[in-house]
Amino acid sequence: MIWSRNQKPWTKAELARAERMAEEIGCIFCGLNGDMGPCAVRHHIIDGNKRMGHWYTLPVCEDDHVKCHNGTYSHAVQIDTWLKVQHLLKLSDELPPSKLPKRDKTEADESVAR
Repeated sequence: MIWSRNQKPWTKAELARAERMAEEIGCIFCGLNGDMGPCAVRHHIIDGNKRMGHWYTLPVCEDDHVKCHNGTYSHAVQIDTWLKVQHLLKLSDELPPSKLPKRDKTEADESVAR
């Protein structure tokens, strides 16, 4: 994983979700197109020039990761795809009311420092 200086560490729940995405789904965009591409990257969805958080990631291959950043897959397409990922994993598809979701104290305590 690439870390930025201001990025919060992944929580146990976020890491578990990321591992399930890679194992159960592979590259979501390849899968939606009928292919079975491996998940090479966890793409953070960006809103307002900021990452929405580790929970708002997509499992993608290298080629589709580039497409997420060059505008081929718009923000709306990425959010729609995120909702599909959540449904496939049978997880909540509730979007945060603001760009930066608030973490409660128990989530912060469970953060995994790397």
